[in-house]
Amino acid sequence: MENDIEMMIRVLSILKNKYKLTDNLMVFTKELEKAAEINDMESIGAVLSMRREAMEKIDNLNSEISRELVGMEKPCKDKIKRILESKAEPDELESQLEMEISDTNRMILSLLEKIVVLDKEINKRINKEAASA
Repeated sequence: MENDIEMMIRVLSILKNKYKLTDNLMVFTKELEKAAEINDMESIGAVLSMRREAMEKIDNLNSEISRELVGMEKPCKDKIKRILESKAEPDELESQLEMEISDTNRMILSLLEKIVVLDKEINKRINKEAASA
């Protein structure tokens, strides 16, 4: 049990890092939008590179979380997976640590949804400009 708690603490730490990187990804996406508005190809390339790096780091953090899950006892592993998949109901969360994991994960998912919406708007704008050129 203590080992699971230590692993859950590491998962939370990884999630907090993932949130910071996801927040950076949102900043880069907004910068991409500005660069696309003025058709600054040099800035677009630089921002896309920064976004790619942030996404690669996020992927690495996802791998770290998976590695932590492997070492957990099955009941704890299953619960954390449910939390990370947003399938755990609030009344299922038994500890402050589980609530923090859930809250941090929800903040990440919320940011990702906003990034996807903004990405679609940027792509739509770029495609519209390309079609009229």
